[in-house]
Amino acid sequence: MTHEFLCEGLILRFNYLLYVFKARMFGDPHIVTLDGYEYTFNGKGEYTLVETHDQSFVLQGRMTEPAATNNTQSGGTSFTVLAMKLQENPTIQLEIMNDTLVVLVNGDSLDFAGLNEQRIENVTVIDKGNDTIAIRMIPGISIEASKRNGILTNIVVTLPEHFTTKGLLGQYNGDVNDDLLSNNGTLLSTNSSAENIYYEFGLSCEFALFFRFEKSFDMNETVWDAFLNKTFQ
Repeated sequence: MTHEFLCEGLILRFNYLLYVFKARMFGDPHIVTLDGYEYTFNGKGEYTLVETHDQSFVLQGRMTEPAATNNTQSGGTSFTVLAMKLQENPTIQLEIMNDTLVVLVNGDSLDFAGLNEQRIENVTVIDKGNDTIAIRMIPGISIEASKRNGILTNIVVTLPEHFTTKGLLGQYNGDVNDDLLSNNGTLLSTNSSAENIYYEFGLSCEFALFFRFEKSFDMNETVWDAFLNKTFQ
């Protein structure tokens, strides 16, 4: 049997190291795909970030507009919720509640009870301190996110090299040139304008409820289309 352990973006497989890519999301939000293509997408709603072609793993995110400052909206959006599921394992959700970063497991708040690590089936949730949560899933999936100024940022996603994916984090095959493949099969050039990326690629990643966000502490809603705004940019 082959055993794999994920450590800081590397898979240690017996006595050699296998490099795996990291996707990153931060700010309003800037996105670096699993293959390393960088773009900005100011969507407002709920989107598929990663979905494997066999649907064994899915990562979704909610993007919302920050609260107005001095009666003026920022004009950008940020991630406020992440939800993920691997095969038959529990649904894991990260959300900011009352300015606290909480972890939900199948809709129930996870109590670390003085521990900084919890294991639920094939999922390990780690409280790294400094408002940062890391989630490790066998085989070699890692998601890490931090709470800063009321949003989720410094989000890092690492996948094993054999995964094939679609979503806002692109296709995962080492080729940045095909990362902007929309759900209708249209491939956008990586030289496309921000407007084309928004309408032709980003909005195509609105998800069709592979699973429902279990709870929403910040909006008193659970139906995904209550947050979707196709005209926001």
